[in-house]
Amino acid sequence: MKKQISTLLAVSFVLATASVSYAQTDGVSTSSRDTRMEQRQERMDRASTTRQNIAEKRADLMEQASTTRQNIEERRTERVEKLSEKRKEIIKNFAERMFHRMEVAIERLEKLRDRINSRIAKFKEREVDTSKSEQLMATAETELGNAKTALAAAKTAARAVADSEDPKGAFENVRTQVEIVRGAIKKAHRAMVEAISALKGNPGVNGGMGTTTATTTTN
Repeated sequence: MKKQISTLLAVSFVLATASVSYAQTDGVSTSSRDTRMEQRQERMDRASTTRQNIAEKRADLMEQASTTRQNIEERRTERVEKLSEKRKEIIKNFAERMFHRMEVAIERLEKLRDRINSRIAKFKEREVDTSKSEQLMATAETELGNAKTALAAAKTAARAVADSEDPKGAFENVRTQVEIVRGAIKKAHRAMVEAISALKGNPGVNGGMGTTTATTTTN
């Protein structure tokens, strides 16, 4: 009987020892797993933070690049505007000088016209045939009118250049009207020269033309 009790006690002791050992082992294992999970979570958090930082830096760089491009575009626009304003001023000054020369040329032709018409009137009083000269002076008068009309149109076109986004292109209209003015002035001048020649070549004039000449030109 005593032997059986001793045996039971021994078995109980072994089982108890094994249970404590297992519990200790299991506790260590659980603690190790928790530590690994915590470490993994920390690594994941650091990785997430790193990705976020990279994304923020990339966004900052993109914003800086965008701002830089915008600044470059603004500076380029300012340079273009300054160049455009300078070009407009150059065109304006050139046009004003050109218009002045043409106005002077027209005024000279008008004075010459008046002198020639005065001579024609005197010769008509003497019953000299001045029909050819009169026809030529009528042509000259028409061309002078054309020159004045085209010059006014050229001035209007020149004023429009100041408000144009393409001053060089807008000046082409000015150039077109200026060519019309020049052509009309040349035609008027030629007609007056021929009118003077017709009077001088008329047998009834006998040197009565005096010193009337036609030398008005324009470039």
